[in-house]
Amino acid sequence: IQKGGGRKSAAATALDANKLVQEKFKPRPTTQAEMRHCSARLSAAELAQVTPTTALLDFGRVCVGSTAVRNFGVANGLDHAVLVALSDEMPPEITGRPASQVVPPEAQCGFDMSFHCDKEMKDYRGVVQYTINDAHVLTFEVTAEVVPVRLDLDVTDLELAFDAHSLEPSVDQEVTLTNPGNSAVDFVWAPGAPFGISPEEGTIKPYGSA
Repeated sequence: IQKGGGRKSAAATALDANKLVQEKFKPRPTTQAEMRHCSARLSAAELAQVTPTTALLDFGRVCVGSTAVRNFGVANGLDHAVLVALSDEMPPEITGRPASQVVPPEAQCGFDMSFHCDKEMKDYRGVVQYTINDAHVLTFEVTAEVVPVRLDLDVTDLELAFDAHSLEPSVDQEVTLTNPGNSAVDFVWAPGAPFGISPEEGTIKPYGSA
């Protein structure tokens, strides 16, 4: 988790989009100075100092029906506060929180952007709008690859053989299931005699194996 409120640079720093900013700023201006600054139109030179951390937010590979979350940040390089607000009209696959933040001078905010899609889509592209001071409309692009849930088996053929001198009633061999996706996956084996497997069912966490 990353912390917001950084005041070391007027430019947007390259935050890791996979790490959410923990601290959020207040949603609306509360002082007279903030109300004045957050309702003012900015000049082109001023607007150039309010910069996003990225123009392209890539969610990467996302499993069907799961939710991925990324950070989108905006840095305020001005000497006064600005109001940054996400548009109410987003693509249906995308949500963001909080809806708005009053970003202090020389500070950077972070919005938690969530992506959820219920069907496979090899090349998803969407556009999200946000505003500065309710007056300037800006955009950033969102991309993702929506893939089916799956588990990978580390072998395609399994040969079980007793040692020539073995007196054991059974022979064992281990196999591994790997979950390459961002969503937990339940599994159930259906072995038939004379074969058995343990455990017969379970859950593999995202990017995990069992």
